Amino acid sequence: MKHIRLSLILPCLLSFLFLFSGCVEYGSTESGRLAIHFSEPKAREIYLPSISLDIVSYKITLTSGSETKTYEVEKQESLIIEGLLPGIWTIEVAGYNGWDTVASQVSGQQVAALQKNQEGNRLVACNVKRGEATSASLLLVPISEGTGMLTFTVNWPQLDSSLILNNPRLEIEVRGYNAHGSVYEDNSSFSESIVINDAAHTATRTLSTLVPGWYEIQTRLIPPECHRGC
Repeated sequence: MKHIRLSLILPCLLSFLFLFSGCVEYGSTESGRLAIHFSEPKAREIYLPSISLDIVSYKITLTSGSETKTYEVEKQESLIIEGLLPGIWTIEVAGYNGWDTVASQVSGQQVAALQKNQEGNRLVACNVKRGEATSASLLLVPISEGTGMLTFTVNWPQLDSSLILNNPRLEIEVRGYNAHGSVYEDNSSFSESIVINDAAHTATRTLSTLVPGWYEIQTRLIPPECHRGC
């Protein structure tokens, strides 16, 4: 009789110990996972032709309290980040048009970022839970932080002496033409006027930190006798 009771109690005890040990192992997991999924952004259209974003790499910054984690990865559809402490983590993502295979880091210009939230920041907040995988779907949009330079040279003929102007004034107007401002922080409001008094036969100027897009350049060469109006 005693042998029968032991044969019944022993499996129950082993099952209880197995269940209890399993709960302790799961409860000891202090960190969580964050699965980030990237949505392919649309190409922005700037006048003609359309220009592709050409994202090649991402720089991802996670912040929770005083802790910050940064990851630089090649372009991919999703990324799983392990070992995050439970709590609210804010995510910042920058898309770049280059990738340094030697240093394994982003390169080139930043061409995209997260959409702005209601506060006007390019941040997404996620609640990472203990022992769970939190999923975040992110959409990047083109931005204007990726800028370029425009260098142009204006020449006028000197072959015929009758065309030579002594000490002319050169007026240059540069305007930006960029469509679809709702998608891209455009350059359509850009306008720059340059006046060069007593110009030589060649004038070179450089404009920096220009938003990518199309620009129109108009020039006027004004004789000295018309400096005050003709």
